[in-house]
Amino acid sequence: MTAFSALKTEVMQRVNDPGGNTITTAIAGRAINNALEDWTNTVEPLWRPYGWFVTAKQARYALPSDWVKPKTLMWYQNGADKEIGYLSPKEFQRKGYMAYRAGTSNPEAFTIIDGDLWLGPAPGTTSNSTTLNGAISSTSAATIAVTDGTKFHSNAGWALVDTEQIMHQGISTNDLTLCKRGQGGTTAATHLTGATIYRLDLVATYFYVPVALSASTDAPAIEQRWQKALLYKAISECYQLLGRDEEATQQMQIYDQKKMEAKREVRRLQRETYMQVYSPYE
Repeated sequence: MTAFSALKTEVMQRVNDPGGNTITTAIAGRAINNALEDWTNTVEPLWRPYGWFVTAKQARYALPSDWVKPKTLMWYQNGADKEIGYLSPKEFQRKGYMAYRAGTSNPEAFTIIDGDLWLGPAPGTTSNSTTLNGAISSTSAATIAVTDGTKFHSNAGWALVDTEQIMHQGISTNDLTLCKRGQGGTTAATHLTGATIYRLDLVATYFYVPVALSASTDAPAIEQRWQKALLYKAISECYQLLGRDEEATQQMQIYDQKKMEAKREVRRLQRETYMQVYSPYE
């Protein structure tokens, strides 16, 4: 991955000249973040999973702050393993789901209203939970011991401990195995023995807005092979600030070519996998 500090250094090396036409590190960083925003808006929308602990009779669930648009919503409670379909708010209300009716088992549809995800009907059962059987001292720990492994799905599943979401890809008695830490935009952390760990029965994949790069070690959340393409737009923006319009136009033309190459690659991969991936920006 190409670090933010390396991208800023390269922009400044290519733009600044001995004659005093220079930009600051802050300007270079802003230009790179502007390029990243443009790329994710027009070429490669970013998406990731996020899970919720389900409470009986609760119909509304807060969305992540960077939520743009849902891709899929999966339901894993009461032996189900199914995708829940989306309804427009008007259709959701027409079917009576806004009446806070609690179901006896599984929701049938969802909608998005005023920054919340609504389930219809509201679930009738609260998600399972247990406790950690031993502290998690490493943020990269791939096996997590729990008090009662039967509270989780027999294969893969999602869990929440403190504020960290975890995906486990296997289970062995009371051990969650092959864990992927810090999922759903959360951060991997240490956790004390006895801490409550919740099973997440509602899991969405959603398109999200990338956080602006700030730390020196941050890297753009796009494929590594395209990360340096951001330089062309960033350099173009910096040239414009310095009044070097002809050079700015040349760099922008190269950037547009890189975007076209990336778009063609995205379409090719979609055709090869027979998977329709829609963009929330279209």
